[in-house]
Amino acid sequence: MRLASSIVPPSLSLLIALVLTAPAAPQVELERISPSTIEPQGLSLEAWSYTADEAAAGAHGPQGASEWRRVAPTLRSSEVPGDWSGLGWFRLDLEVAPSLSGKTVALRLHRHHGASRVYLDGELVAEIGLWSRDPKEYRPSLWPEPIPLAFRAAGRHELLVRFANPDLAGYRRVGYFGGFAAWIGPLEVATARLTREQRLNSGRRSLYASVFLSFALLHLLLWAFRRQSRENLYFALLSVSLAVLAFLLSHKAVAVDPRIVFWTESLMNAAGVGFALFGVLFVHRAFSERLPPWLSWLAPAVAGILAWGVARPSAAEGIIFLTMLAGLVEMGRAVLLSVKRGVSGALIVALGIFAVVLGFGAGLLALLGVLPQVALLTFVAPFASVLLLIVSMSIYLARRVALTHADLEAQLERVRRLSEEKVEQERRAGVELTQRRLLEAEVETKRRELEEARELQLSMLPRTVPEHPELDIAAHMKTATEVGGDYYDFDLAGDGSLTIAIGDATGHGLRAGTMVTATKSLFNALAQDEDLVATVSRSNSALKRMNLRSLNMALLLARYKGGGLRMAAAGMPFPLIHRGGGELESVEISGMPLGSMRSFPYKSHQVELRPGDTVLLMSDGFPELLNPAGEMLGYDRAGEIFRAAARDSAAGVVERLVAAGEQWRDGRELEDDVTFVVVGVR
Repeated sequence: MRLASSIVPPSLSLLIALVLTAPAAPQVELERISPSTIEPQGLSLEAWSYTADEAAAGAHGPQGASEWRRVAPTLRSSEVPGDWSGLGWFRLDLEVAPSLSGKTVALRLHRHHGASRVYLDGELVAEIGLWSRDPKEYRPSLWPEPIPLAFRAAGRHELLVRFANPDLAGYRRVGYFGGFAAWIGPLEVATARLTREQRLNSGRRSLYASVFLSFALLHLLLWAFRRQSRENLYFALLSVSLAVLAFLLSHKAVAVDPRIVFWTESLMNAAGVGFALFGVLFVHRAFSERLPPWLSWLAPAVAGILAWGVARPSAAEGIIFLTMLAGLVEMGRAVLLSVKRGVSGALIVALGIFAVVLGFGAGLLALLGVLPQVALLTFVAPFASVLLLIVSMSIYLARRVALTHADLEAQLERVRRLSEEKVEQERRAGVELTQRRLLEAEVETKRRELEEARELQLSMLPRTVPEHPELDIAAHMKTATEVGGDYYDFDLAGDGSLTIAIGDATGHGLRAGTMVTATKSLFNALAQDEDLVATVSRSNSALKRMNLRSLNMALLLARYKGGGLRMAAAGMPFPLIHRGGGELESVEISGMPLGSMRSFPYKSHQVELRPGDTVLLMSDGFPELLNPAGEMLGYDRAGEIFRAAARDSAAGVVERLVAAGEQWRDGRELEDDVTFVVVGVR
């Protein structure tokens, strides 16, 4: 819809056409080029001659062409030569002033809808697009760069343009000229003009498209969440129509291939009909519950205009503009009637429609020459006014929703006051029921939080024990509450050394889980340090700095490497070693729990392991198990149970220790976490 960009009504289009087709005044044969004619803003080149004589065409232009006649190279519908076959020659004779001799100026072929070869005095100086007699190979170019021209001497020069456009019928169908316009001037001015035009087309117009699309998305979502609000749907479709118009205007202006107008004009015509249709539907739906019946009577006419505008864009541009104008008039009429009836908020939309009238009026006056023909008036003002209309409509819808909510709240408040005495007893019962449910929900929330904390703690434990060629490893942990305080972990280094951690935090529950989480992080960071004593000391310092108050962490680190087991402990039960010969050793390593003192002289102990030896690392929950009579299992019994099970596999040892503990408790609740790590030397 080319007319949407120029906003010229049919009557004005006819007036301009009459002016353009009026007999032109006689022109001089030469275009005189001098600093006074091309500076500072350049000179439009209009005194072109044309020939289609190909019989004598050579490498340097037509040689001895039989006829040259005055034809404007823009090739508007009224200017196309009768012998145009898709290509031809255009010639311009220049008279160059002596002051320009040896200097470079810029030739710009703008609004260029084809492919060209440009010659100066028989020398090829530029090729624009892909010039070819074969339509399949022909490629047009819309935005050619300025062409530098250097005149070697003053006097007469000949400028030839070999121009091809086999698609001229398509341009005529959509109402566009299919040739080019020419301009000559300073090189820096030509470059600045090209940059400014492209920036204007791709920047401001794309901004409008984005804004319109944002409004469309917002109100489409409002309609999706409340299908009864049809006014939001119509407003969203109205915004989409305007977004399509703004986007296509910017897109076709910066496209490389000018043939894009073959389909953009049809889409813009469709968007123009959508603007009128959805604008009228929105206004009537917003200010009344029912649409007037005459709108349905016009449906066939609107469908016909839409089909005509898509199939014949140029022929239908007048009726498309009248449809948009009629839509604006009907919107204004409906809104003014609503203002007269005192409909709340109608004045807001009326101001937006008044802004559109002013914006489009300024554009028309600019095109008539009453106001300057600048982009601010021909494009920015019309689309900015439409943007104000969109904003005013959106404000109206938002205000309507807010007032509806306020009225609903007032109604609810009145109902509450009128029924308060009657339903006091029920209200109290409801409050009690609500409190009970809130309490139940709080208990359930805490239960879920504890379960999540338990799952988090279990997720910090190794999923499997590591595979080691020299060791048979098994581990077990059973917590006394949802979140326990025990912890074990492994770290297998690349050199085959295995570091084992087993710990017991103070107490149970979330506080103990916090200490386990901190210890897990420290182990991950420090597990591969060479010095276990340094690792324990650094962990102690870190936990002390965390200021966890009464929380402490007993921890034992053991590292196996090449048959040797080095251990460092901080308050954990002594490790037990069952030798292959049956002896049971207790490795006594003392130390204060982590976090209890700022510094402590921790020590390590090294033992050598042989095949058949089994090591038991455990928390104090196992030897401190209580039976129903309140008697403690004790460390001696724990050692004997281990001695009896030690010749089994590591997993078998764990299984027998667990079974012995269950037998000792005999159904009594577990009061402390129980953790084992069993390591057997293969």
